[in-house]
Amino acid sequence: MSVKDSYPLPGMDDCLDTLGVAQYFTTLDCNSGYWHIPFARADREKTAFASFEGCLQWTRMPFALCNAPATFQTTLDILLTGYRWRSCFVYLDNVIIFSSTFDEHLRHARDILQVLKGAGLSLKLRKCTFFSNKVDYLGHVIRPGRLEVATKNTAAIAGLQPPIASLRPTLRAPQHLVTACFEKGNQRTSSRSQKIKRSLLRI
Repeated sequence: MSVKDSYPLPGMDDCLDTLGVAQYFTTLDCNSGYWHIPFARADREKTAFASFEGCLQWTRMPFALCNAPATFQTTLDILLTGYRWRSCFVYLDNVIIFSSTFDEHLRHARDILQVLKGAGLSLKLRKCTFFSNKVDYLGHVIRPGRLEVATKNTAAIAGLQPPIASLRPTLRAPQHLVTACFEKGNQRTSSRSQKIKRSLLRI
């Protein structure tokens, strides 16, 4: 049985409040982040699974393990100990670097990229943004002094039409179930149950 790791993920409010008056942002997305974490040889047998080629074991941490998020978060937090909350913060495989001036941002980005490279982590470049005044990060659009919810995450809700008359057939659908339920024990049905039945059938 797995012992769950209680290491907490950072709170989104704390992360976004840390940005302060930053003017420049760089976002990094680790490529297949969990697969960068090797398993100890003694623990590999715990990950064994059957396939048409026989019994196989994972040598690196797969996705969907209950402790995978906490383990990867811990790893990046340790790697970036000297930079977290000062010039960057980490949420799982997403890293954002923030600075007040361009020269400062250049130095922060170089230092953090060197740390990630030294740890053998690779990045998914198509999901990274460098030296920008506007970035998408964890469902938010971040600009200097401004924070907005990304439109792509609210478009489906904003486009919903009011239900009006279309809701009535949906509410009437379980009516036959209500009738069948009450008729089954009709002889023992209390007056209170009859009132509930009449209320439901009026919908």
